[in-house]
Amino acid sequence: MDTQQVVNSCDASVNAKSSGVRVRLFEEQDLEGVRRIMRQHHAATVFRNQAFSDWKLNEHFDLILSRPPRMVCPVAVWKGKPAGVAWAIATLTC
Repeated sequence: MDTQQVVNSCDASVNAKSSGVRVRLFEEQDLEGVRRIMRQHHAATVFRNQAFSDWKLNEHFDLILSRPPRMVCPVAVWKGKPAGVAWAIATLTC
């Protein structure tokens, strides 16, 4: 089962009229909301004294939106706006 099928099956099991948090794959419409979340996260890390790199984040966004086969970026949405995000890349080692 691919990532989109998993997300679709999760969406199907949740009432669309629910007022709770929904989780779905990252979409282009999430760019600014996720950027806000990442800036907040950056400000709370040991790297907070280093400049935040919009360029580097844009590179990650482009990669995520290209939907590589072993990458997933779920976005938690609350009241229509991104409230949380994660991304992972599965690598194969022999």
